This record gives sequence, C-alpha cells and structure tokens, in this order.
Amino acid sequence: MGRFSPRGRTQVRTVCGLLFLLVGAGLLMSCGRGSFIGRQYDDLTAYYNTFHNATQAFEAGLESVNESGGDIDRTRYLSVFPPPQGGAGQSSFGEAIQKSAAVLREHPNSEWVDDALLLIGRSRYYQQNYVGAVQKFREAIALDAEREGEARFRLAQTLVVAGRYREAADALRTGLDSGEEYGSWTARMRVVQGELFVRQENWEAADQALAQGLNDNLPDETGARAAFLLGQVRETLDDPEGARAAYRRVSGYDPPYPLAFAAKLAAIELGGETGTPGRALERLAELERDDNTREMRAEIARVRARLHRAQGRPDRAQQVLTAVLRGDQAPRGSGKGQTHYELATLYRDAYEDFTRAAAHFDTASATLSSGPDEGTGAEEAAQVLPRAPSDARAQANRFRKLADRSQAVARMDSLLRLGRMAPAEFRAVVEKIRQRRLEEQEARAQRTRRQPQFRGGRRPAAGDASPAPSEQPAVQTQGADAGFLFHRDPTLVQQGRRQFEQTWGDRPLMDDWRRAEAIRGRPDARPRADQTEDQARPQSSAGASTTASVVDVSAVPRDSISRAEMKDQRAVAQYELANALFRAAGRPDSAQTWFRRVLDETPDHPVAPQALYGLAQAHRAQGDTAAGDDAYRRLIDEHPDTPIAKRAREQLGLATTDEDPERTVSRADSAYARAYEAWRSGRHDAALRAFLKVADAYRETSVAPRALLAAGVVYHRTARHDSSGQGRARFTHYADSLAQADAPDPGPDPTGSSSPDATAPAPPSSDAAAPARPAPADTTDASAPEGPPRRMIDSTAVANQGASGTPSDSAVASPSVVRDTATGPSGRSEPPDTTTSAVARETARSDSTSAAPQSRREPADPFEILLSHLVARYPETAEAERAQALLDQLRERRTGQGGTTRDSTGAGAPDGPGANRESGTVAPEVDTTKDRPRPPDEAAGPAARRRPAPTTPSQSGRERATPSQRRDSSATPTRSASSLQANASRRPPT
Repeated sequence: MGRFSPRGRTQVRTVCGLLFLLVGAGLLMSCGRGSFIGRQYDDLTAYYNTFHNATQAFEAGLESVNESGGDIDRTRYLSVFPPPQGGAGQSSFGEAIQKSAAVLREHPNSEWVDDALLLIGRSRYYQQNYVGAVQKFREAIALDAEREGEARFRLAQTLVVAGRYREAADALRTGLDSGEEYGSWTARMRVVQGELFVRQENWEAADQALAQGLNDNLPDETGARAAFLLGQVRETLDDPEGARAAYRRVSGYDPPYPLAFAAKLAAIELGGETGTPGRALERLAELERDDNTREMRAEIARVRARLHRAQGRPDRAQQVLTAVLRGDQAPRGSGKGQTHYELATLYRDAYEDFTRAAAHFDTASATLSSGPDEGTGAEEAAQVLPRAPSDARAQANRFRKLADRSQAVARMDSLLRLGRMAPAEFRAVVEKIRQRRLEEQEARAQRTRRQPQFRGGRRPAAGDASPAPSEQPAVQTQGADAGFLFHRDPTLVQQGRRQFEQTWGDRPLMDDWRRAEAIRGRPDARPRADQTEDQARPQSSAGASTTASVVDVSAVPRDSISRAEMKDQRAVAQYELANALFRAAGRPDSAQTWFRRVLDETPDHPVAPQALYGLAQAHRAQGDTAAGDDAYRRLIDEHPDTPIAKRAREQLGLATTDEDPERTVSRADSAYARAYEAWRSGRHDAALRAFLKVADAYRETSVAPRALLAAGVVYHRTARHDSSGQGRARFTHYADSLAQADAPDPGPDPTGSSSPDATAPAPPSSDAAAPARPAPADTTDASAPEGPPRRMIDSTAVANQGASGTPSDSAVASPSVVRDTATGPSGRSEPPDTTTSAVARETARSDSTSAAPQSRREPADPFEILLSHLVARYPETAEAERAQALLDQLRERRTGQGGTTRDSTGAGAPDGPGANRESGTVAPEVDTTKDRPRPPDEAAGPAARRRPAPTTPSQSGRERATPSQRRDSSATPTRSASSLQANASRRPPT
C-alpha cells in the first residue's frame, strides 16, 4: 500500500477540516432556542438552575405547615382542604416564588412554565395571598397545558377558602361540565364542590358531591377527610346509619391516628344512640390508650356520659364527667368548655338543678369563648354541627336568673315553714342549725390546717380526718378532689363568689384594706392603743365559734301579718319562676306545675290571672289543646274585664268587641249576688275578696259603688279584727292602690290649717304595718288587675251632693245608740242594711260642706281611703252620700271633745243582737250597721225584696221613719221625678 504524498496529505487535511467546520456549524445552528436541541437544553438548565431549587424551597415551607396535625374537633365540620395557618414557612414560600419567577423570566419557552405558575400560586395560597394565587391559577389554565386539571382544582380550592363562593361554583361548573378528563383531579373537584355545599348549608347536594368524589381515586388523606365530612353531613341529615357507614369508611384510607380516633368514636356513639348502649360502652373501652391526649380522654368521657344517660344512669354520667375534670389529665381550652357544657346539660335535664347548671354553663362560656379553636368570624361560627355547644353564654345568663328565682322561692318556703312552727319546735330547729354551723366551721378549720400539705404537693393520708358529709363537694367522684381551694369545682367557685359579695359587698380586692379604711378615718377598723399585738390580730377560732353560734332569725315571719306579706311575695316569685321555666328554659311541664301552685295557694292574688294564662299556654305547648282551652275559658269567666282576658278570647277565636252594657250590668249583679251570699253564710274573708273583685272588674257600672261600700263595711266590722291578717292586708293593699290613683301629692294648704291627721290618734300597728302587695313582674305582656283610673276629686260635688235631690231612701238609729244586727237571733248573718235615717242624712249634708277640704286630703286609715275614693269616683250615687256620712262621723269622732272611745279606728267590734249603748257615756260611733252589704238588686223590679229598717229605743222619742224612708235599699233610689234621674244609679258614672 503506497504512502500519500505530502501533497495528498495536505488535501486530506483540508477536506477533513472543512467537514468538521460544516458539522460544527450545523451543530451550532441546531442548538438555538427555537430548535429541538435548544429547547431540550433550555428545559435542562431551567429545571436544575431555578425550578428545582424553587421546588425544594416550597417543600421546606410545606413541611412547616401543619395541615392535618392535632386533634379533630367533632363539633365542627371538618375541612377536607383546611385553610393555611399564617406565619409558618413564610420565608421558604417567598424563596419559592422568587425562583419560580426567575424561571418565567429567563426560560419563558421551557416546559416548566405552567409548573412555575402553579408553584407561585400555591406559595401565595399558603401565604394567604388568595388574590395573587387566583391570578396565577387562571394564568396556568389559560396555557391549556397538561396540568390544566390541577390548576382548575387549585383555583376552586382557593376561591372556597377565600369565601368567594359564587366564583368557586362557576369555576367548578366549568371544569366538571367541560367533558375533559382530568383524572384524579376530577374527583378532587367533586370533593371541593361538596365542601362548598357544606359551607352553603346545602346538605343534600353536599352528600351527593362527596359520595361521587369518594367513588373515584383520591389520595389517602384527602379520602379520609372527605369520608369523615360525609359522616358529619349525614348526621345533620338525621341519617345515623349512613353516617356510621361513612365513618367506618375512614379507616380504609390509612388516616392519621387523630382522624381515625375521631371517626371510630363517632361511629361508636351513633351505634350506642341508635342501638345498644352496653355494646357501645364495651367498644369505647378499646379506644383508651396510654398515648391519648387530654382532649381525647375528654372526648371519651363525654361519649361515655351520653351513653350512660341513654341507659338511664345519670349518676354514673355525672361521676364520669367530674372525674375527667378533676383528674391529672384534665382537658384544656375548648375540650374543658365542652365537658362543662355536658355536665351543665346533665344537671339541667336530669336533675333540674338550675343552680349547678348555671355554674357549669358559666364556666363553659368562659372557656369556649376564649378557646383557641373558637371561630372569630361569621363564617367560622356557622360551620358548627347542630349539637355543638354554641349557646353556653346565653344558657349561663338564662339559668343564672332561673336559679336565683328558684332559690328565692325555696327560701320563702323554708321561712314560712319555720314561721308556722310552734315555739318549742322552732327553738329546736334553730338549735339544730346552730350545731350544724359549728360542725361546718370545725371542718373548715381542719381543711385550713391541711392546706400547707397541699401546697407542698402531698395529699393527706388515708387516716386523716375528712370533712363532714355535709361539707363534701356537691359534685364529686370517688378518688377525685376539687384541687387547692376547690378551684376545679365551678359550683363551689360560684357559690364562694356570691357569698363573698353578700358578705363584703364591693370591698377593694387589695391587701391591707382594713388599714387603708382605718387611714381614711374609720375608727372601728383602727387598733386601739391599749390593745396588744395578739388582741389586734383577727378573731380566733373561739371567737369565730361564738359568731357561728348566733343564728339570725329576723327573716322568719312569726306573726300573721308577716306571713301574709311573705305569701304575697312568694306568689310573685312562683309566677316568675314558672314564667322563666316556660319562656327561658323551654320546660312547659315544669312551668305547668308552678302555675298550678300559684293558682292553688293564692287564687286571689293579682298575679293569678297571669298564672292562669300561662297555664293555658303551657298546656298548648305540650299539645293538650283541650286543657289549654279550658284554662282560657276559666280565665274569661273569673276575670272577664281584664286585659289578659281579652287575649284569652283572641286565643279562643271569640269576638272581642265591646259587650252590651245591659249584659255587663247583669253579670255585675250576678257577681255581687255571689259575694253577698258569701257574706250571709259567714265567710267574711271570701265576701271581702269578692266585693273588691266586683268593684274592680265592673267599675263603670252602678254595681261598683255598692260593692265598694259593702267591702268597706265588711272590713270595718270583721276583717280588720281577724287574727290571720289576710283580709286586712288585702284591703290595705287595695286601699293603697286607690290612694295612688286618686290622690296625687297636693300642694301646701293655703289656709295654713294643720293636717286632719295631726290631731288624730295613730292607727293601730297591725293596720299600719300591713304591707302593700308587691307588683308582679309581667313577662307575658298582660297586666294584673289594675286599680281604678286616676280622677281628680271634685270637692264641689262632695260638698254639694247633699243639697240636690231627694233625701236618701233610708232610716237610721240615733248616733248615741248603736245596735249590731250583723247576726240574727239564730246566729246566722242577716241581710245587711245600708239604709240611713233622714235625720242623720240631713246632718251629713249640713256637715259635708265644711268637711270638704278634709275629704280632699288622703286619709291614713284604709277604710277612710276607700270611702273618699267612693265619694270622689261616684259622686252622684246614693252610696257616695252614705260614704260621706260615714266620713263625717269618723272625723267628728277624731276631733270629739274628749269623749272616751272603745276603738281608735272608729267602730267597735260587732255587738250581739239587741246590744245598746248609753248616749251619755260613749262618744258617737261610726254606725256601720246601717251600711252593711246590700242585697243584690233583682233588676230593680217589683220582685225586689223590701225590709223595714230596724228601730231602736232612741227612735221612739224621735220622729218615726215613714214608709218612704223605709224603702228597700236594694231598690234603685228615686232622686227626682225625671226618668233620667230615676235611672242614674243604673248607668255608669260620668
């Protein structure tokens, strides 16, 4: 083989060099950005120089965000894609955004552009920059790249978290209805749609969307959370079997332990509520592990307590709840609040112990409102299950008031029971109370001596003395304690707070406050100079025992008047308690019991109509419409002209138009007749009550003045001498209401004369001490029987009423001789006579003018108050004339010239039949025998009974009454020949 010549070798080298140049040029031309090799090179450099670093920074930030860590709150709807928590991984996400932005700037044509946009959007999402995240996700969708499905899912997820529900619904509708297949991202969009429906409270649509999403392929954590949310939705839809199936499905996705624990616990609870609680309790024990957190232990305790209640064992439920609250692993935050709430509902529903229920509700409201899980916005507050304790504060306020009312009623019941005891029995009870207080004080001293041991961390030995049984906490379990100073027992904490306020009031909460008060000048708090250091120290236990041995019994009503007053107060308190049970607590069955108690014990109290109306409402609330209608009809019959009776007619659908006047008068006459029959049968207290009721209910009829005068006579003759004091207290209260309505505070007397009461003797202490009945709290918007309307006293009518018209149709005995005809020879009460003689009538007319100024002043005696009201309210009636005559006699008696009297109130006790008095030895007395209750009118017709007035020995020497003067007082008095004046007593006063 020959060798190349030097010239040939040169040519070969030239050709090879040119070939290499051509190949190199071709290679250089093929590596441009628009070429295949250029794109591959661009993608390679974009990933390793920028995007890879951005991905690592994002993953570092994602690890610091604890999305699914921590316990699961089963009272809130679980978010499948929980919103990010601000503050975690912010720097890492910022670095990821910067490096991803570098990819977009330096490699705009690389395949990592859509990835960089999604990474920027996700980083802004975790930075809670939802507006920027939405913008980047929309840009990624616009590229129409292979990651469009993920971009649509991320966009919908961000819009839901941002609360832009309408835009989220549009984005999901576009992605799901487009017909494109996005793989697993379609299932995730279904799950996001289900969560959106949950936030919109569209439960059926949420159930359907979540079920469709779970039927496709989902990541484990997403599927587990979606299944748990589906169980909560079905609980809301009241589908326990479907909810249990959804909860059991959670374990198939290999969830984290907190989520698996919550799902198993929910399934067990539903199984116990709908199936057998015993089997559920056995399965519940399997969940207890040593590594359970405080909140998990509290969840198990709450479920166990509910299962015990389902078995009818509230005592066991109470022990379980208090044990977990006082244990070493007591829950905190919202778990503690939920446990207190559960215990409060137990006391409310199972025990009806509203005091302890209010204390636990109060503690629950404080912890739930300040718990770390408590939502701050309206959206968060709305995402709680219906069974969640979201009304703790309202329940605390409601039952605190209910507890106060219950305690007030119980206290008055105890005081009245003590007041009715015999003296020996009362002293024995007081001594027992004193001994018990001494024992309690000794037990407190023992606990105080053991407190240093608690501060040192050592519990007392088993042999140490324990507190007396009465001093044990009301809520406790075996082996549990309330902690140092009982701070773990909310009942004792609330009780101590109330006792402190009752004892110390608003004393400053500061050290050495006694010395501060002494510096301000209180001599009782300043130590004396002659005191030693030991004497200046606080009182020893011996001194404290002396204080404890004193039992204050000043509140016990030991006399009839005080008992009557307390019974009135108790009636109001019982009504308020019943109304609170019905309105605030929603317990019509308990309210019905208290409404009935008001009606049974105090049927004539002004609060009785309201109690009857409340009873009707309680019956209807329980579905007993027939009993409710009967109560409404009873209210209409017994209190026909009260505003609350009008409401009862509306409830029954009866006409509420004004009744025919003639029918009203007829009903008034019937009521007066029943009161009169009660008087005739000797039931004076019932008669007084009935006369007052007639006067109040039919005040615009002619029967009202008759009933008022009859009530005054019954009081003056019988009720004010009654030892029980009930009739006296009732009459005094009614007279006080008349005084408030009729007599506004007058100005100073221009004549400079002294008050008529200045020289009058003081009324008896029994009358003066009779208290006014407390006004009931009207929470049903219906007032109690109201007093008469205000009306200025027409003094001219009072002064001149005797000058007009014919003298009244009556005869009277001599004022010096008073005969008591209250009882007949047979011992039975005879029909009262309200006639007045012409002589006394003329005297009354002649004296009425001079007595008019005094009649305008408010008398001190209840009888005078009623008479003055009658004169002022019904001036043109015969009853007003007789009332004025009685007033004149009372004033003459008060200002008499030194005559001796038997009764400072103006009328002695009722005399027997035929009893006479010598005119020269006794000052003129008020003759109430001539103003006794009149028999009811028989329609003022010819069938009206007529009975001559009784005569006395003093009448034999004076002019004898004519037949016209002995007319029946029940007949309508003829005042003139005019027919209009003849019927004046039958029409309402003007």
